[in-house]
Amino acid sequence: MRPEWITAIATFVYAVLTLWIILEMRKDRKLLHKPALDATLKDAVYPDWLQFSVKNVGKGPALNCMFICKDDGELEWRLKETGMPIGSGETVDLKFEVVEKYERKLGKVIGLDVNYKDIFGKSYKQKVYEGDSENIMKTFRVG
Repeated sequence: MRPEWITAIATFVYAVLTLWIILEMRKDRKLLHKPALDATLKDAVYPDWLQFSVKNVGKGPALNCMFICKDDGELEWRLKETGMPIGSGETVDLKFEVVEKYERKLGKVIGLDVNYKDIFGKSYKQKVYEGDSENIMKTFRVG
């Protein structure tokens, strides 16, 4: 094999490896700005209202956060403010009020889901809390 071919093959391999490294660095950069939310139940008068403490434990902000709180029965709780951002390391307290509690069955499991976007516009759906309604009634007040 002539030296020109060896040089051409080595240059091609070098170019492919460089492209692969650039693509991997872009993926890593996006992961550095990915938000991740975590929630705990802070206070409650069950089933009238629930108050959660939600913290962004990720490195990037969670934008346009839309929370959905409901149980596995027929109850649903609503949040007054919607579409709020939660910055990296930021903790917010959210109070959800029940929607029409009369003549509805209480469920056994309460869940808090959130839909949000990162700074690159990628959408996420995450379950940030799931709790047993019987434990909530034992721990907090009953309305």
